[in-house]
Amino acid sequence: MKRILTLSMLVICIAAMMMGCSSKADSKDQSAATPAASTEANNSEGTTETGIKQGGTVRYAAFGTAPGIFNPVLQSNSFDVYEMEVMFEGLLRKSMVNELEPCLAESFSVSEDKKTLTFKLRENVKWHDGEPFTAEDVKFTFEFICHPDYTGPYSAIGKAIAGSDEYMTGTADGVSGVEIVDPNTVTITTKDVDATMMERLCTSILIIPKHVWGDIPVKQAAEQTELLRNPVGTGAFKISKFVPDQYVEMVANDLYWNGRPHVDKYIIQVANPETAQTQIINNEVDILAVKQMNPDDLEYYKSSGIFVDTISFDAAMNLGVNNSVEILNDKRVRQAFAYAIDREAIVRDILYGYGTVANVPYQPDFWANPKEGLNTYSYNPQKSIELLEEAGWQYKANDKQMYKDGKPVKFTLKYYSGNKQVENIAPFIQQSLKEIGVQVDLQISEYSTMLADMKSGDFELYIAAHKNGVAGDMKMQYNSAFAPPNGTNYSRFSNSRVDELSEQGIKLLSIEDRKPIYFEISKILNEELPIVYLYHWHQGMAINGKLKGVQVTPNSLLGINYQTEKWYFED
Repeated sequence: MKRILTLSMLVICIAAMMMGCSSKADSKDQSAATPAASTEANNSEGTTETGIKQGGTVRYAAFGTAPGIFNPVLQSNSFDVYEMEVMFEGLLRKSMVNELEPCLAESFSVSEDKKTLTFKLRENVKWHDGEPFTAEDVKFTFEFICHPDYTGPYSAIGKAIAGSDEYMTGTADGVSGVEIVDPNTVTITTKDVDATMMERLCTSILIIPKHVWGDIPVKQAAEQTELLRNPVGTGAFKISKFVPDQYVEMVANDLYWNGRPHVDKYIIQVANPETAQTQIINNEVDILAVKQMNPDDLEYYKSSGIFVDTISFDAAMNLGVNNSVEILNDKRVRQAFAYAIDREAIVRDILYGYGTVANVPYQPDFWANPKEGLNTYSYNPQKSIELLEEAGWQYKANDKQMYKDGKPVKFTLKYYSGNKQVENIAPFIQQSLKEIGVQVDLQISEYSTMLADMKSGDFELYIAAHKNGVAGDMKMQYNSAFAPPNGTNYSRFSNSRVDELSEQGIKLLSIEDRKPIYFEISKILNEELPIVYLYHWHQGMAINGKLKGVQVTPNSLLGINYQTEKWYFED
């Protein structure tokens, strides 16, 4: 079953909420697990009255490294985020149809001026150590990301909260925009009307416990190895064992507000790309992301009783370009790279047809993609050479080499290990650029290493995926104010019109009002190519045929961590 999900439903939901409506959880979700339910679930191999088998261990084979920074507002490694998605929770979360739904908050509403969000928190929610979850934890978490010593990934979200500037400069003891009404009610006020803030505040930020982190200076938080490796959250699973760079073992949370999970353990282990397929066929692991949708592999999975679900992430794989490097700060150069790379061949031969060529950040069916009036940059090496010569480069046909200011042109292309698609694309791009006289050295590393280079600007070219902004928002990726260290504009792209439009777009709540804004942004990006858009991809998830309840979703970094408490094994 192929599912392509976008954020358009999310925008509709936000617009409705901004008009002052609220949402409540189903009554079955509002109650904490009853003692009877917990007792029944503790029978490892028992069966509930509904016939669902209890017990068992789910093993997920994940690619990457596991350094063990299990604090969701400090994380910088995707592997650590995998576990935190089930150990920690936000006020809200995204459903399978990309609508915001209750999580730690059972209801929420928006003020008439559309700046203040009021959350009614679930009662009787417990932290993994048994301490009660309250509004104090929410306020503490948001003040943590607003603290002047905070250097984590969510500083931009903190800056959007009213009173954060005063707290940052030390003229206030707290953030006035985060207010505790009572132990189970909290309000968050933003500086400006921002259609993206509901999702950014409530699903990106996972709440951390004040009673664990409250006495730790923010500046020293990243050094607290003992606390970082023994996290306390509110999620369906809690940590039981961690072996750095090998695996994380989690056990069912008997106190979980939505009922104890059916399975006893959930283990996320570092996978070897060379042996992972054999492991799932041999039932040594239960879930594996299928990066290469090779038809022969898919048939092999099917014949072995392994189910493969397919989704399309609302993201694009790109050739990143450092626009602050003088030789690359000319759109004709970036356009030449686009013409030089046969992206149709990448989709056909490397993705086996499971993807589409990207000409803008948005997928073809996403509302912010104008579809018409875009340059498709069809494969044309001769056009590439002509553009580079227009940009002042010199092509010497005899040695098939490009020169700039009398020197041979050579770049380093950085890419990351553990993703077979990326590992195959890198030499493809290297050969493509060689055909137009541009020499490329390949440099592979762990993703975290490459990301550090992206943040510091120590790169020329890189390969990485960029997820679309919330509800079409491109501010963090392309607004010049959000170049590192202030955001994720890793290309260091600067365009005054995009800056202006990206500020305008987030203040409009209706999709129809937003469309002209994001159509124009898309067309500018398609012309300027701050990065070279390669493709949107479909990814498979191989799942043990006996494991039920797994919902493959683009809303989870791992692709599956939605309602893990409902997973179970079938006899």
